[in-house]
Amino acid sequence: MHCEKCGVEIEDGSTTCSKCGAEVSATDVKAANAENPVGGGV
Repeated sequence: MHCEKCGVEIEDGSTTCSKCGAEVSATDVKAANAENPVGGGV
């Protein structure tokens, strides 16, 4: 997932950007989790 404000990659589950401090919306977090489910199985 990437910050909408500055574009830096944000760790899944984060609520703020570590570079610029912008808040990550709950819908962005849910979308990122849907794209990268935990325990996706390999």
